[in-house]
Amino acid sequence: MAWSNEVHSFEARIEHVTAKAYLIEMTLGGRYWLPKSQTISMEPSDGDELFLFEVKDWWFNKKDPDFDADIPRE
Repeated sequence: MAWSNEVHSFEARIEHVTAKAYLIEMTLGGRYWLPKSQTISMEPSDGDELFLFEVKDWWFNKKDPDFDADIPRE
């Protein structure tokens, strides 16, 4: 499957940050690891610690809706 250059926007709360990814909880539901390399932009949104993310088509369509991300142990 070829991925498009389409950009997807959504709101999410950041739960944890690593050098390469954000662990996010989307307001639409679901917790995911969002690679920083797939993030086009991230800006504060109106709401309690919410951010408006713009991401690449590849990540948005590949994320597994049944995936429950765990916070890594440090």
